[in-house]
Amino acid sequence: MNLILFLVFDKYFFTVHTLAWWQIIIISAVLSVVSMFGDLSASIIKRNHGIKDFGKIFPGHGGVMDRIDSCLFVLPALWFAFYLINI
Repeated sequence: MNLILFLVFDKYFFTVHTLAWWQIIIISAVLSVVSMFGDLSASIIKRNHGIKDFGKIFPGHGGVMDRIDSCLFVLPALWFAFYLINI
C-alpha cells in the first residue's frame, strides 16, 4: 500500500524525486516491525504496573497511548532512515 501511494504521489504531486521504489519497500518493511516494538513496549509497561488502560477517553481500548504507542518507535526510526539516505 505504501508503494502504491508513493508512486501516485511521486507522479502527480512531488517535484523532487528523492526515493526509489525499492527504498520504499525496505523502509515500509522495517517500520512495520519497529511499530510492533512500540506496541509491545507499551504493553509491557502496562502489564508491569497492572494497568489495563492508559487513559479514560477510550475505555476498553487501552487509552490514547495505545493509539500512538507505535509512533513512539516509528517516527525516530523513520528519521534515522531518512538520515541514512541523506534526505
